[in-house]
Amino acid sequence: TLRPDLLKYFININDAYTHTEHSNSNVTVKCECCGNIKPMSINKLSERGISCNKCGDGYSYPEKLLYNLLIQTNVNFINQLSKHDAAWISSSVRYDFAILDLNCIIECHGMQHYNQEFNFTSSRSLEDEQENDRLKEQLAKENSIKHYIVLDCRYSKLEWIKKSVVESELPILLNFNEDDIDWDE
Repeated sequence: TLRPDLLKYFININDAYTHTEHSNSNVTVKCECCGNIKPMSINKLSERGISCNKCGDGYSYPEKLLYNLLIQTNVNFINQLSKHDAAWISSSVRYDFAILDLNCIIECHGMQHYNQEFNFTSSRSLEDEQENDRLKEQLAKENSIKHYIVLDCRYSKLEWIKKSVVESELPILLNFNEDDIDWDE
């Protein structure tokens, strides 16, 4: 009742009336632009809107590409795996994608993971960024993650990322070949 502007996003309208706008509860929401359905906490919806993983501008091109690829493979995945999804993850750690049913984590490494000059997002040095990458991988493997896939996304270009995906273990793990994917989508 306090935020009628958010009603259009709720799949189950009753969720809007049984929780406050600051609730940490996850509900199912739908993007009004592309129809993408996803779980989201009400407080995050209230603070920043739906921030759609499929068509929104809050995500990098490599993450959007991988998000849409995972949708096309009909696999159950989590985007931005954090401590809210797995107790073994500390509050400072986030993984780009996880397919928990397959004990798989996928990281999309942009240029900041390869070249100091492109580290726009933090004050970390290239060495710190790479050490953080090593620690994240070690943490995942220590917690039963069998498949830790790092995609080379240093160039946000379809052919570059497609090559990285096709040469990774993802096609075997998810049982698809290059022609099964609509890469332009």
